[in-house]
Order: sequence, then structure tokens, then C-alpha cells
Amino acid sequence: REPIKGDGGDAGGGTVRKLQMESQRVNGIVRPGTVDLETRTVEIVFTTGQSGKRWHWDIGYYMEELEVSKAAIRTERLDKGLSIIDNHDRWAGTSGVHGITESYRIENGELIGTARFATDDDSDVVFKKVVDGVLRHVSLGYNVLKFDVKAGKGENELDTYRAVDWEPLEL
Repeated sequence: REPIKGDGGDAGGGTVRKLQMESQRVNGIVRPGTVDLETRTVEIVFTTGQSGKRWHWDIGYYMEELEVSKAAIRTERLDKGLSIIDNHDRWAGTSGVHGITESYRIENGELIGTARFATDDDSDVVFKKVVDGVLRHVSLGYNVLKFDVKAGKGENELDTYRAVDWEPLEL
């Protein structure tokens, strides 16, 4: 993966840190009232870019944010459709795939998409939970290719790593 780039808090400009970052997950929300039973679709807010506390072996705790913009998001996978999988288990094969995302847009700082669920028995169980309003929270898996880093102000504030080049992987 590409190095993480940022100001690292030094006054002399930028520093480059080479870190191997694992893929991350961020919370998403099913949009109430958008379920379409006929097409088996629903709108989901994939991410608002919200800040979340993370930990890495080399840097300890830090805050991570996603920049939600056309410039920051690598959309190749989004354009093809993200797999909707259970528990981010990419190794479950086709039996772990419950659907696909069909479209997406960036609106008011949110990445919003339409998810379509498959008709097999296992996927139907998941879709019914969405229809019933029981499954309302999902998570977006992603890889970050570049961060802008801002040092925390003061002793108790964590550094903020803002993902300015990132790629959604799955929902």
C-alpha cells in the first residue's frame, strides 16, 4: 500500500510514514422508508465520514475520519457494485454474499447508496430483518491509501488521520 502522508505535527512541512494499515469499517445506517419490496432494495447511508477512535501497533490510538468527496473516494468498486456480505467475511465465498449495491451518490457530506438483496433463503432472512426495521445499522469496509495527519492539540487530544484517498470494499 502507499505510504501514509501528513504533516505529522512537525513545523518543517510534511513527513511520510510507511505503515501497513488493515482494512477498516465504519458505521452506516439503513434509511427508513426507502425499502422497496418489489425490487428488494433499500437506501443506505454508507458513511458520513464520522470520526472514530482507532488503534495501530506503530502509532497507538488515533482518530480517523473519511473525507466524503469525489476527489477522495476511489469509485471503481462502487461503480461495479459492492458485495453485501455478512460480518465482512470476504472469505466465505458466494454463500456469504447477500446482495449488491446498485448505485451511489455523495450528498451533504454523506455517501449514500442503494442496496439490492438476493432471493436465496439466507439473503431473504437478512432482507426481512431490514424490512422489519430490526437490521438498521450496517458497516462499510474500506482501505485507506492516503491520510492527511493533524497532530492533536495538547497532551490529551489524539492525532487525527483524515483519509483523503480511500476505497470502499464491501457493505
